[in-house]
Amino acid sequence: MSQITAAFSIPAAHRRAVVFCCDAGYLPYALHAATQIADLQRDRQFDICIVTMDDLAIPDSLTAHGLRLVKVTTDGAFADLPRDARRSESVYLRLALPHVLTADYDRLLYLDSDIHVDGGDFNALMHLDLGGRAIGAVRDTMQWRTPQRASGDFTAINLPPAPYFNSGVLLLDLIQWAKADLSARIRDLAGRHPDAIRQHDQTLLNWAAHCDWAELSPVWNWQMTKSARLFGAMAPVNIAHFIGPAKPWRDKAQELPPRYARDLARFMAVHFPDHSPIPVSQTPAKNTPMMRKMFLRNTLAAARMARYLDRFPTDMTVR
Repeated sequence: MSQITAAFSIPAAHRRAVVFCCDAGYLPYALHAATQIADLQRDRQFDICIVTMDDLAIPDSLTAHGLRLVKVTTDGAFADLPRDARRSESVYLRLALPHVLTADYDRLLYLDSDIHVDGGDFNALMHLDLGGRAIGAVRDTMQWRTPQRASGDFTAINLPPAPYFNSGVLLLDLIQWAKADLSARIRDLAGRHPDAIRQHDQTLLNWAAHCDWAELSPVWNWQMTKSARLFGAMAPVNIAHFIGPAKPWRDKAQELPPRYARDLARFMAVHFPDHSPIPVSQTPAKNTPMMRKMFLRNTLAAARMARYLDRFPTDMTVR
């Protein structure tokens, strides 16, 4: 990845960083989550970085939060990897983070932009003992209730069944990443199996870290599926991750609790006043087929979800 370079808006202040990768379309949502973390962790011992391939600017109204803008030039490093009509080369940008940020940071907490931050001690999370492993992550929701379920990403290249993580929240130990030479492993796997890459960088990361990653509590990446959404009120959730088509800024079926859209709408009105207004429903959908189906799924999943959650007595438990 020697052709990948980066330019920084301000110097690094800490040896750890929370990192968002986004394009122009997702910048407002990344900044909303970034400021939630900054406001929650007033004594933070980490930087907050916005990493992009676009020519972006952080609004002056957010200057006090001390966010670090990182402009990355990949020179086509990921151009040969598969994409779809909705995604550019930037879908693989998080794979470049160890290359462009290792001089400044020992630890990174990568976060997708379609999240809502409700709590958690991010200072403590950034110092979590990963047992010598390079990646800490949360299982993909498909394995929450059925932990033995095989991932198609693994079977596609004849890897044995194993725990499989969602790449929307990644705690990266860059020292261990370098020791394991994960970047080279990813390049090798991508070159040998280009037609088997089903989930973009998530596929590649799971291939490279097969059976060698630290499992974090799901409260750090609570994937908002219909089968798990109601259990989020019991956990409690630190980071809600909107992995499906329903987002706080796009929720026509009113699947999500209205508070997510309300919080985002308030942020947008102050910091992005020229952006299209965020549609905010006053209440979620009631007694619809979708809601009844969701309640049924949660009921049927109750015992298996309880077993899964019991594996993590605290949000700092690592498996």
